[in-house]
Amino acid sequence: MSVDGNQKCTTSGNLNCTTQNNYTLVLLTSLSGGRVKGVIVYNQIQALLAKGFSQRQISRELGINRRTVKKLSKPSIAEASAYFERGVLRQSGFDAAKEFIVGKIESYPGLRSSNLYHQVCERYPEIGLSERSFRHYVRKLKASLVMPPVRQRYFEPVTDWQPGEYMQVDPGEQSVVMADGSRMKVYFVSFVLCYSRYMYVHYSSRPYNTELFIDAHLGAFQSFSGIPRKGIYDQTKLVALNEMYREVVYNERFQRFFLGFGFRAEVCEGYDPQSKGMVEKSIDYIKGSFIHGREFGGIEDIRRQSEHWLSSVANVREHQTTLCKPTDIWSQERSSLMPLGIGVYVSEQRKVDKTGLISYQGRHYSVPYRFQGEEVSVRAIGKILSISDPASGAVVAEWDTGLHNRKINKNNNHYLDYSQSLFDELELSKVAFRESGIPSSEALLSRLEADNPKHPRQQFRGIRGLLKQYKPEVWASAMEEILSFPVLSCRRIRELLIIKQTAMEQDQLVRQAPPHHSRSFDKNRFRDLGYYDRLINGGSQ
Repeated sequence: MSVDGNQKCTTSGNLNCTTQNNYTLVLLTSLSGGRVKGVIVYNQIQALLAKGFSQRQISRELGINRRTVKKLSKPSIAEASAYFERGVLRQSGFDAAKEFIVGKIESYPGLRSSNLYHQVCERYPEIGLSERSFRHYVRKLKASLVMPPVRQRYFEPVTDWQPGEYMQVDPGEQSVVMADGSRMKVYFVSFVLCYSRYMYVHYSSRPYNTELFIDAHLGAFQSFSGIPRKGIYDQTKLVALNEMYREVVYNERFQRFFLGFGFRAEVCEGYDPQSKGMVEKSIDYIKGSFIHGREFGGIEDIRRQSEHWLSSVANVREHQTTLCKPTDIWSQERSSLMPLGIGVYVSEQRKVDKTGLISYQGRHYSVPYRFQGEEVSVRAIGKILSISDPASGAVVAEWDTGLHNRKINKNNNHYLDYSQSLFDELELSKVAFRESGIPSSEALLSRLEADNPKHPRQQFRGIRGLLKQYKPEVWASAMEEILSFPVLSCRRIRELLIIKQTAMEQDQLVRQAPPHHSRSFDKNRFRDLGYYDRLINGGSQ
C-alpha cells in the first residue's frame, strides 16, 4: 500500500482511498516505535473490515491466522497506537535463569554467548531451549545493559590440510577466578589437528619447562590416539633456541623427544602469527568459551572441567570452517596418524634397590644416592630413559639406552653422599686449614662458597683434598694470588698450586747442585822450543 494520499492506492482488494488514508495516520505515528509490520497488518484488516469482508475472508486474503484477525479487528485507533507503541510482551524460557545470566554478563563483559549457554544448561537443565534462541535472548538483554566495547581479533583464512600430517601447538596463560573469589594464573598449551580441528588442552599451575612441555605432548598424543607427522610451533625457547636465515637451533631436550617419536618440528618465522592462525584462534576460543566466566576449585578442577568441555562442546560443535564436527572428521583422520609407541603412555613406578640401581628391560641403571630403597617414576621417550622424583616430578637422571646397554650402567656422581650438611662441610674445611697452619682460610672458603652456589659441597671436599696433596709452604706462596682470582674454584686453585710446586722444586734442585769446575791455564805460561820442533816434524801436541 502507499502512504501518500495523492497517489493511487495499491492495497489488495481495491480498498477505497478515503478509508485507506484515515489509517495511514496510524501507520505514520507508529513508525517511530519500530512496529511497522504489526501496523501494516492492522491497517489492512481495518480496511478490509470497512469493505465488508468477514474475518474468515480477511484471513484467507492476507494469509494470516484468524485469531490474529480477531485480535486486531477490535481495538480502536487510539488503542492500537498505544498497543504498537508498547510492543508485545512475551515470556521466555530463559527468564528462569535471567538473574544468573545478567550476573555473568556484568561480571564478565567479554563472555561469549556459547560459553554462557553451556553454563546455563548445566545449572538449569529443565530449560532445554536451543543455543540460537539463547543468542537472541542475550542480544536483547545486552541491549538493555550498558556494556563496554569488545575488541575484535582477526585471523587469516586457513588453507587445506592433509589428514594426519600437521598439528599446531601454542602456549597461553590466563588469570582465572577461584571458587573462594581469589584469582590464580593458569598456564596451558593448546594442540589442534589441522585437518579435523580436533583439540586437546594441557593445563599447569606453573610455567612450562621442557619436561612439562613434553608431558603436554604425550597427553595430546594419547588424546589424538596417534602422532601427527609434523608440528607447527612459535619461536619459543621450549622448542627453538634461535633462528637465523631460517636455520633453526632446536632445544636439545625437545629435539631428542620429537626425533625419538619420528615427527618433525617446524618453527614459524618471527612475528608471523598467521602461520599458525588456527591454534592462535583456539587460544582465544579457550579463554572466551571456557576459562572466562567460570570459577574453579584448583588446577585439578580446571583439568576436569576442561575435559568435559572438550568432549561436550569444543570437539562436537559445528566448526565454522569445515562445517563439520571435529569428532566426526577426527574419526576418519585417526587412521592416518602414526601409531602410538610405548613411550607415550603413563610412566611406571620402579623400586630402587639398596645399591642405587633400578631394573629396566633386563638392564640396571643407577639413580642418585638419596633414592636408595625408594620408588621413582620411569618413562621411556624414544631411547631416552627418564627417571623422575614422584613427589616433585623433577627429572633426577637420564640414560640413553642406545649408548648405555651394559648389564649394569653406573654413574659415579649418583653415589656422592649428600647426607653431610653444608655447614658441616664448611666446618671440616676450616679445621683442615687450621691444622695446616695456612692463613686467610676464612676469606678463601667464603669466596669458594659464593662463587660456586650450585655445588659448594664438592668444592669444600675438593679443597680439603688439595690441602692433603700440597705442602703448606706451597699454599703460603700461592695464597695471595689465589685470593686475587676474579672467580675461585678448586680447579683454578689446583692449577696454580701445580705451577708453584714445580717452581719450588726446580729452585731446590738448582741450590742442591754441586759447583762446576773448569780447567784453567796460566795466562803467562811459556813453552820450550822442543814443543814447536815436534809440531814442525809432524808430532802431536
